[in-house]
Amino acid sequence: MSAAPRPPQLPWLREESAFLLLLAAFSILYILPLFLGGEWFVSHEMQHALVRLSEFHASFGGGRFPVRWSDNLMAGFGYPLFNFFPPFSFYLAEVFHFPGASLGDAWRLELIVARFAGAAGMYGFLRHPAGRRGAALGATMYLFAAYHASTLYVRGNLQEFTALCLWPLAFWGVEAVARHRHDWRGRAIPLAALAAGAFATTHMLTAYMGAFHLLAFGAFLLFRAAREESPRAALASLPLAVATGLLALGCAMYFLLPAIAEIGNTQSAVLTEGILYQEHFLTTAQLFRPTWGYGLSLPGPNDTMPLDPGVAVWGGVAAGVLLLALGRLKNGASLAAFVLAMFAATCFGMTEWSSPLWRVWPRAEYLQFPWRLLIPATFWGCAFAGIAVGRGWLDRLDLRAGRQRAAMIVALTVPALLVAPFLRPLLFDVEVPDYSPATLRGHMTNTMAGEYLPATVDTVPVRRSLAAIHARESGAVFETTRLGPAHYAAHVDLPIAEAVSFDVFHYDGWRVSVDGQDVETMPVSQYGLVGWRMESGPRKVEIRFGETRLRTAANVVSLLAHLAVVVWLLSLFFRRGGRSAAG
Repeated sequence: MSAAPRPPQLPWLREESAFLLLLAAFSILYILPLFLGGEWFVSHEMQHALVRLSEFHASFGGGRFPVRWSDNLMAGFGYPLFNFFPPFSFYLAEVFHFPGASLGDAWRLELIVARFAGAAGMYGFLRHPAGRRGAALGATMYLFAAYHASTLYVRGNLQEFTALCLWPLAFWGVEAVARHRHDWRGRAIPLAALAAGAFATTHMLTAYMGAFHLLAFGAFLLFRAAREESPRAALASLPLAVATGLLALGCAMYFLLPAIAEIGNTQSAVLTEGILYQEHFLTTAQLFRPTWGYGLSLPGPNDTMPLDPGVAVWGGVAAGVLLLALGRLKNGASLAAFVLAMFAATCFGMTEWSSPLWRVWPRAEYLQFPWRLLIPATFWGCAFAGIAVGRGWLDRLDLRAGRQRAAMIVALTVPALLVAPFLRPLLFDVEVPDYSPATLRGHMTNTMAGEYLPATVDTVPVRRSLAAIHARESGAVFETTRLGPAHYAAHVDLPIAEAVSFDVFHYDGWRVSVDGQDVETMPVSQYGLVGWRMESGPRKVEIRFGETRLRTAANVVSLLAHLAVVVWLLSLFFRRGGRSAAG
């Protein structure tokens, strides 16, 4: 007698689907407090995110792509904000703001998407080395990590928070490329390149740290392949790693190349003048002392904001170390040991004991605060806990037994319960000011410290821009017509040949044509305005901001890289479709 067929399981009732649904629900609950107060929440960043998104929308909605220049900042004299400020999170928020969501709601929805992407990315990264249950534990710990909560609800740094979410996706991509190195034509390389490219264009300091950790992780994977298979196998994987890295750089090139090449043309020195990293090392006690507060990072040990990895991370690491010491990890011990070493190294890097390394590390001063190493420390700590606890304990549970199923539920909910009380801002703004272009032009705001102000600006004007052309000798003033973002036209009639200036800061990319002929521009006056010489008589003038040769080359490289990714994925789709039809 044949056994009765087993009824088919619905996908959403399977263990893995249940974990992903839980992560999605947790992601919504994580951001939900931002919907339950006023118009916007009070944080260290105040309402800068709203101003920046408003400016981004004004340019993007007017047809500028990629967005680089902000017309209305600095009282209308302009600011090359998005030439240096990574734009990916703004493009993601624009998905919601462009159809009509308010500035605040667009950011809230962006944060939900980013938070789930981070949890799912951590799950995917740990899925093979830690198993489904270990991956769910590591993803939950990462989702509710203490540093992430303080980054959002205390500091209000939405770009860094989004980068924290994308961090696991980049590492998942590297892990997938290594795992599929014998079938390189699959989707691992293009998807890894997209993830790493998005990560690199979200937050510069996070991407800077991430690059070193990705290289270290890639080196470990090559070493493991050489040890477990053969040195030849490791060498065969090296071209795939290089190809993935180059494709990722290509996807991010439209932003990275101009930002790196042109930063010397700005007043970026203020980034390191006001904050000395030497004053912000953590004591050993601070690493283990759970704290919560809405204050600032202060010189010495008396910080009034949370700067520890968190109880959940330390608890998971401690449990993982115990299981590793007891020999409970039959598989993945070498990876667990590497991840634990990376966690320990980043924790050490936050203390004053590491100061000699900071003095020799390239551009370390731009990190400003050693506690920024909580970014990789949190990642490695959660990953280690997921691998060690998952393989050493959770995989052994029989979820059909009530007590063991309850133990699994407790393991997944404790990280959330430890941080949930702190998932709220200190205060809400009842109303948000109008951030329309007309309003912004009435204030000398750059939303930051002026670090991207063109180097040719010696003195910031005390008046707002009139968007007018000024004759330098005769004193005549000519109004302009705004044709679009960073695009103006005017009819000028000079009594004499003389130099003129336009009410916008000079920066590479501003072009002026007189009667259809391009003329040479230069910064004029202590304000560094766009200036040029004109002949007398009636003239038609057009002024617009555009791409330089360097930026155009970077755009072309990124376009080709994205096209390569699309073609790669489409060819894979049709190739599999053809095989299915043939079968």
